[in-house]
Amino acid sequence: MNRVWITDRIKNPDLEQAILGNTVSTEYDENAEVAMVWRTEVNQELIQRMPKLRAILRYGVGYERINVDFASSKNIYVCNNPTYCTEEVAATALAMILNISRNVVRLDSIAKTFSQGWQENSVPKGLKPSATTIGIVGAGNIGGQVIKMCLSLGYHVVYFDPYIDAVRQELFAQAKRVTSLDQIAKVADIISLHVPLTPETHGMINRPFFEKCKKGVSLVNTARGKIIESLDLILEKLQDGTLDQINLDVLPDEPPEDHPLIQEWRHSAPWLKHRLIINPHKAYLSKESEIEMRISSAKNALKVLNGERPDHIVSKKGE
Repeated sequence: MNRVWITDRIKNPDLEQAILGNTVSTEYDENAEVAMVWRTEVNQELIQRMPKLRAILRYGVGYERINVDFASSKNIYVCNNPTYCTEEVAATALAMILNISRNVVRLDSIAKTFSQGWQENSVPKGLKPSATTIGIVGAGNIGGQVIKMCLSLGYHVVYFDPYIDAVRQELFAQAKRVTSLDQIAKVADIISLHVPLTPETHGMINRPFFEKCKKGVSLVNTARGKIIESLDLILEKLQDGTLDQINLDVLPDEPPEDHPLIQEWRHSAPWLKHRLIINPHKAYLSKESEIEMRISSAKNALKVLNGERPDHIVSKKGE
């Protein structure tokens, strides 16, 4: 019997086997005690087919593909893996903030059209860091790093996170904590999203939110695509100028659906060119993070097999 089942993605579980030995396999076993999950949907039906299941461990940070409530009702741990790739995602978010702020990619595109002159051409003006307010939504492991990075570059930073405690708040003493998302909307020039996808955050960036934003606000999303209400809304707000630029590492559907916004992006529509940048959900990835992700998940699985309380529990079991 395989006590640990790797559901998908990992073809050669050598790193996991170094920690878990021959208890781990990529072959499905209904009697497995631990499921280590990449993108497989762990729904009620799958959980019911595994009577000995004690823990569902996500290799990554998000856990929206797991039926957490049903797992909790069966006294099964659900854990995510929030401490890996924080540097990588934070650095990607910062790169996107800097790109928007200083028009790096946009100017590259515009400069190609210059037939004469160079600096003399009238181009979009960038933002001065010390005159720019960055709004951070979510001040956890990744959002917190982005706050510190932006502060170190001289940006003004405001952030919204109703769940951080006083100790963590003290880490961001130079930033201003606000008590509502609306307050972020009213003051931020660039907004960066760093929250998990939950019923509370699903579609939180919506039409009422944009109605409160400054004209020409820009948006960065390296969290989850469905935090933004819809691609229809993004298309509308780019067209009417509410949004100046938007840089995305995540989309509501991946690969993206055949949506008018995606079509315009694929064909480099002149009006949209370099106002919308999309990465294929790779902010997390580095050579180091790939290894770190697998090792930390395997160590958490070992805790479960040894009868210990695992790390990073997101289910109600063990609360």
